[in-house]
Amino acid sequence: MANKNEMIIKFKRNGIDFCLKGSGDATIDWGNGESETVTLSSDKSCSNDKKYDNVAERTVVISGDNITLLRCISLKSEDDFITSIDVSRNASLTELNCEYCNLETLDVSKNTALTTLLLESNQLTTLDVSKNTTLQVLNCNNNFNLASLELSKNTVLSSLSCSYTILTTLDLSKNTALKTLICYSGKDFSKLTSLDLTKNTALEELNCMGNHITTLNLNSTALKKLECSLNDLTTLDVSKNTALEELNCVKNQITSLDISKNTALKKLYCGQNQLTTLDVSKNTVIVKLDCGSNQLTTLDVSNNVALIEFHCSQNQISSLELSKNVVVFSVSVSYNDLSSDALNNLFKSLPLGILDSMDRKPKISIYGNPGDLECNVKIAQKKKWKVEK
Repeated sequence: MANKNEMIIKFKRNGIDFCLKGSGDATIDWGNGESETVTLSSDKSCSNDKKYDNVAERTVVISGDNITLLRCISLKSEDDFITSIDVSRNASLTELNCEYCNLETLDVSKNTALTTLLLESNQLTTLDVSKNTTLQVLNCNNNFNLASLELSKNTVLSSLSCSYTILTTLDLSKNTALKTLICYSGKDFSKLTSLDLTKNTALEELNCMGNHITTLNLNSTALKKLECSLNDLTTLDVSKNTALEELNCVKNQITSLDISKNTALKKLYCGQNQLTTLDVSKNTVIVKLDCGSNQLTTLDVSNNVALIEFHCSQNQISSLELSKNVVVFSVSVSYNDLSSDALNNLFKSLPLGILDSMDRKPKISIYGNPGDLECNVKIAQKKKWKVEK
């Protein structure tokens, strides 16, 4: 008769490696007539591994009254694959990690105590987590044929990663505790066209790059990191995201960007859009600014005294002044409309260069400007700057 708390791993490989956590003892039947008993800890997982003489189909059975964690470890070899994992008899399980195991199916409907479920890089086509109402962390990245994900019952979910699937919709309206959402896509994958996060007011990190999202609704005042590059956005409203520290909206079709409310912003990447103006006067703690490949004609960075990296290449800027940016180290103004006089004035405004920890000089790139051949680069060089032209 099967032990009510046993877990069964079936595999075809010449070895098996997994970790357990919990309390009391666990018995491991290695499927070759050998077995052993291990004492579990609730604080530290124990690693268990077995090597066999050859590659063959085998079954390992793990039994214990209070096993709370199972982590299967892939050997990442040609002959390494797990055919199935059955955890349906272990109601004590709170964390299951079977990433890179090539699983096609997984039943977690009986594991109602699960708080963490990590399934990255398997071959799942469906995933039912409707019974896992205590689930807090779910990672199902790189399940290339996963077409749908129903999460309405997972109301305490705080972290979701579902990138590189074939999801075209994602309803997170019931997941009001969500803090981290990673749902980026790439070439040859289906893509989200919209993402409504108006109910997710606790959201702190969002990465939805590489989709076809045309609208993005964000209400979280806790949001610190937003990565929405490579989408189809024409507008982006971040006025409510007052804690925002990093924003990457590169390669969209955004025509205006108001970041006046984002006074905590440290990194801004907004290149390859259709911006004609950019006001960064309120962003006084920003250290990295990349606004290249837009349609800017002017840019005032005098209030950005913490700026270290500044790239505004491929715009239409005709004058630029950096005298207030005393710690700036990397500057790119290539392919703008800077005359030789404008470049000379820019050189004069540069702070005295200081070598970094690797003894590198600060550098300024001026390629493709009308005055790049006639300007006096010695002005910058005397200030210990390297000029790339």
